[in-house]
Amino acid sequence: MKNTISFYLALLSCMNCQYVVAQISVFGNAEGESSIQVIDHNALVLNAKEASFGFAYAPTEYNEDAKLNWAINLKTKAKGGISNLFSSNELKLDIKLAFPLSIPMTKGRSYAYLIPSVDFSRPSIYNAAAEIGEQVVANNELGTSLAIGYNDEDFHNFILGISCRGGLMDNSTLIEILSIQTIQHSTTGANTTVYAVTERSAYDMLAYSSGNNFFRANFDVGNNLFTDRLIWLLQGGVNFDENLKPIHNLGFGIYLTKDESPLEVAGGIQIQLSDLTKNRTDAVFSERLMLNFVTSISLN
Repeated sequence: MKNTISFYLALLSCMNCQYVVAQISVFGNAEGESSIQVIDHNALVLNAKEASFGFAYAPTEYNEDAKLNWAINLKTKAKGGISNLFSSNELKLDIKLAFPLSIPMTKGRSYAYLIPSVDFSRPSIYNAAAEIGEQVVANNELGTSLAIGYNDEDFHNFILGISCRGGLMDNSTLIEILSIQTIQHSTTGANTTVYAVTERSAYDMLAYSSGNNFFRANFDVGNNLFTDRLIWLLQGGVNFDENLKPIHNLGFGIYLTKDESPLEVAGGIQIQLSDLTKNRTDAVFSERLMLNFVTSISLN
């Protein structure tokens, strides 16, 4: 496929994004999740909602006669959002490295895939019992995950994707980040007291935990809409996290694709309703509804 720069623009939202994934998908929903993985193109990917930047590299186009096709994905995400990127002069990024492997199943674009990934993060942790000035410390955390899925671009004239992903990660995406203020004062020679306020973002040590099990299941189905270059896609997913109730997400998107590239998106619009059964939130319907716009610009 053509080389692309893909810009995911979350222009309107009614809730905050909480979940992240290691692989890069053109059809990723508001949380980046999708069972459809296009892994035979080179792309730069920007996700404004996640405050993330990614690079996908594949050495060759997808070869249906090959026993194995492979790619490399690198994704970085500003922890706590863009405003927290350089908090307290510290660069706060999550780094995710994935190695998508696809195995052709039949002639055409039908393949199974396997995506192992590693995730490095450096969250700041707040310990209220520590001495002032030493209450916020940075932890080095390493997570791992493995995704298994199946894609078919012509499943009885439908586009089909199904996948599951599980592994270990910390719970920083599932808890609130705190704003910690430290006030220091000093007295000048003129007996004037000067106060200096330092503000840092961190997670409460009592709420934070690492090495938590998680599992994601995703299902995508779509078809052409009026023309070969316009497709609709219905997306469903279930998120399981250790010690928490599962949440169910449902999304719908309409995408304009490029000529002769049914899964290379030129632009699209997505609507997603998160936590359908309100297992982890009391938010009303409108607060759980999100509208996203996606677009892609070719380098060729």
